[in-house]
Amino acid sequence: MNTQAGGKGVLDGTLLEYTKHLGTGAAGDVYKGLYEGNVVAIKVLSVKSQEKEVEEFKKEFEILKAVRHTNVVYFFGVAMKPHLCMVMEFCARGSLHHVVSDPAGEIGWARAISFCKQMTAGLKALHQNNPVILHRDLKSLNLLVSQDWVIKIADFGLSRFNTVENLETIKQMRGTYQYLDPEVYNGAPFKPPSDIYSMAVIFWELVMRVITGNYQQPYGEFKNLQFDFQIIIQSAKEDLRPTIHPNCPPLFKNLIVRCWHKAQVERPTLDQIAQSLDEIQETYQSSPQEWDSLKKIGS
Repeated sequence: MNTQAGGKGVLDGTLLEYTKHLGTGAAGDVYKGLYEGNVVAIKVLSVKSQEKEVEEFKKEFEILKAVRHTNVVYFFGVAMKPHLCMVMEFCARGSLHHVVSDPAGEIGWARAISFCKQMTAGLKALHQNNPVILHRDLKSLNLLVSQDWVIKIADFGLSRFNTVENLETIKQMRGTYQYLDPEVYNGAPFKPPSDIYSMAVIFWELVMRVITGNYQQPYGEFKNLQFDFQIIIQSAKEDLRPTIHPNCPPLFKNLIVRCWHKAQVERPTLDQIAQSLDEIQETYQSSPQEWDSLKKIGS
């Protein structure tokens, strides 16, 4: 990828070549395309977009301008004409959710651990920004995977800088309830440990995918929880969490449980998480056959 092209500024929209329609969201359409020799993803804001979608588009633009990291989706810039759009790197494997949902895909411990380490590094880049960037909607659908299996944090429409001016906004319950910090439901503002809570649920998704060979929806085992709002109520009031598989390695289980602790102040820092993941990786590499024996494909 020619990362010298564009880069945070206003692009000449006439240089964009649209090659394939990838999907339609609330705010508009996403296309695969070309920009100055780079394969890119182009997010076009619909002319029918409501004020909320336009505001989220602006916020995403502000966040993407602010940060550069291997594990954060690369932002080329924005074009104003002929369509208002954002241009980002194209990630050939789609979202992490699509990767783990593909029954034909082989996801082993090495790849799962690598994914966890990469998302931790990407999130650290957001939280080390000045001012701190809160993602506020971390989930497997909002993590992209490149052709080379590199994780890229994406979809910053709900993200905000952690500033006094944004305090009222970050007190609001936004995002996806299966991944939402229960402390936010209980009235606390969204803080960096809230993103860590969300990441713990993604860790859980990866561990379950490795062990069972199938994608498991968070809280999907609780058939009585039919609506998302029931999940956040149960997680906040009853401390309910997705069920950790009995074959989950103790080191991984301990990390997940610490990360989704009900109290923000009890969750580990990103440096502590990175250290735990290093230990998990070393333990796996010293006895891969033992870890692979934990897989219960089809269970």
